[in-house]
Amino acid sequence: MTSPTAPHAPSPLPPDTGRPDTAELSRVLLRGLLEAAGADVSGLGGPQMLPTRRTLTTPRGAQELVPGDVDALRDAAALLEGRAPDAPGDLVETAAAAHRTLADAIADLRVRAEALYRRSAELGVGEELWAGGPTLRDRIAQYPEDAEELASVARAAAELRVAWDGAQIDFIEDLAAVRETFGIPLW
Repeated sequence: MTSPTAPHAPSPLPPDTGRPDTAELSRVLLRGLLEAAGADVSGLGGPQMLPTRRTLTTPRGAQELVPGDVDALRDAAALLEGRAPDAPGDLVETAAAAHRTLADAIADLRVRAEALYRRSAELGVGEELWAGGPTLRDRIAQYPEDAEELASVARAAAELRVAWDGAQIDFIEDLAAVRETFGIPLW
């Protein structure tokens, strides 16, 4: 992730929202709004939601605990505002705001996740924060006096993941009017 002020090349579309289903939702909505404004939509696939057939894995590091491309989400918001202002109603503003809000949430959660992983490394667990992971279990067995703090770090990682999932759900809900306009059911 680059800093919010550092210049970067425009990100490819659709943006990586961090979760396969919301990335596909973003792709379909971007395509529909840009097409409605008369913009070129080649490279954005068809107008229908497609199955993602991807699954998330156990996170290793802050980027996997809180996945998503903050810059690409912000770029998508800027693209919508710049190239699709004539799309119907407030749809562009709604879609741009949803992408920007998700980007901000991921950026905030990622900062917290990075701090959490630094603390995990200090405790000797490294990237395996999950309560069921062998490194965490072994560390607790080896240093029972650290068990409470290790459990606290693992709990904080789980809470961050829940907050990230909440941001994904908010993104879907924030796009309700746009989804309805394009006939995309809530899955």
